[in-house]
Amino acid sequence: MEDQTVVKMDEILKSVLIDAMRRCFRNWTRFRF
Repeated sequence: MEDQTVVKMDEILKSVLIDAMRRCFRNWTRFRF
């Protein structure tokens, strides 16, 4: 059970991180061009 929770947390963190990176990249490209 603990391993499953850790995996879920890792997946959530990764998805949040990717979402933030996409948002930053979109803003950066909009700013650049």
